[in-house]
Amino acid sequence: MPELYVQADLELKSFRGEGDLPANHERLNSLDVLAKGGMELTGNSSPKEGFLKLAPPPDWVRAPLSYSGEPRSSLEAYCAPANADVTLNFYDRGHDLSPAGRKSFQEILERKGSSEKAQPLLPSEVAAMSEVFGINSVGDNQFSNGNMAGGAAGPVFHLDMAYAQMVQGHRSVFVEGRFVDENGAPQREFVGAYIEGAKGAGSRVQEVYLEGSYSDRAKPDGFLSHRSTFKKTLEEGR
Repeated sequence: MPELYVQADLELKSFRGEGDLPANHERLNSLDVLAKGGMELTGNSSPKEGFLKLAPPPDWVRAPLSYSGEPRSSLEAYCAPANADVTLNFYDRGHDLSPAGRKSFQEILERKGSSEKAQPLLPSEVAAMSEVFGINSVGDNQFSNGNMAGGAAGPVFHLDMAYAQMVQGHRSVFVEGRFVDENGAPQREFVGAYIEGAKGAGSRVQEVYLEGSYSDRAKPDGFLSHRSTFKKTLEEGR
């Protein structure tokens, strides 16, 4: 199986020679996980209280992962049958949002999250969701980071769209886009859902996302061919 690669702020810091793990583990989210280094990720894999019970298709293979970050969080990644580079991921960051992050999430969900149809987020709303999306990953995008893309301080994620929508009775926010390297070149395609827990925006955020290579995205077994699997997993719980 090819080495699993997950684009992350930790890898970005490695590319830029800026050191290792950020000190503030609490702010790491699903994309701050590497397939190398750290400690083995084991346990914590049962459905969390208040989370939707979701599972990958039966022919997707559990990926071995190593973990670098918040010790209370858990990640399960599953590789597509014919392309181990495309992964469907289920993540619990292991802690609640900060009061400010909780407030932003709650306000957006109240305005737009109760519809069965996609309700696009405004640029200002995307910027306000930086902590929910992960300030070192998806939350570091062109709307929250005013620096020019491609520079050392530029955003690590290019966001194509963000919208709120119900998922099996849970208010949620979806993001589509891609991670970029230090030169601003596309690297990893991404579509993810940030789902409120049973206790609302004040509880842990359930994260589910599909990720794969940008350069191979249009190939028969590339990222684009599996977008429907991501949506079906959320809609049906499989």
